Amino acid sequence: MRLLRGPEKGEICSLRIVDGKVILTSNSSGLCQPEHSGNSASFILSDLESKHTDTYTCNLRIFSPAPYKDYNVNETYLYVHETTCGPEYISWMLIGLAAVSFFSCICFICCTVASCLRNKTDKCVSNSTEYNSEYMPMAAVNMVRKPGQKL
Repeated sequence: MRLLRGPEKGEICSLRIVDGKVILTSNSSGLCQPEHSGNSASFILSDLESKHTDTYTCNLRIFSPAPYKDYNVNETYLYVHETTCGPEYISWMLIGLAAVSFFSCICFICCTVASCLRNKTDKCVSNSTEYNSEYMPMAAVNMVRKPGQKL
């Protein structure tokens, strides 16, 4: 069993059974891992990138008993999405997160200082008034004089 890639049918990896022994081969650098269990064979593709988008074909070759047979078992078009979260995006996300954290800390400090100042002002105002008095403190008012009126 072979896994072929593209219209040129380049072999990526294969699985051969010779005299009951399983021989696994992989031509790509860690891209394909063939597996065999009982009567089934699997090709596991890993670490794929957008450049690996192509048509993949499972091909079965039978050499013994004669005559030689060659079957294309399955053909699948595999589309690999580009990852948008590469190392350059992660660094920008970290810079943005640091800026938001810095802004949040500045806002927190400003709110804390404003709250402390408000509490100090409220304490000064509350000390100047008498709570036992029945009268409210009032400001002095200038009377408006009418012409010809004496005080």
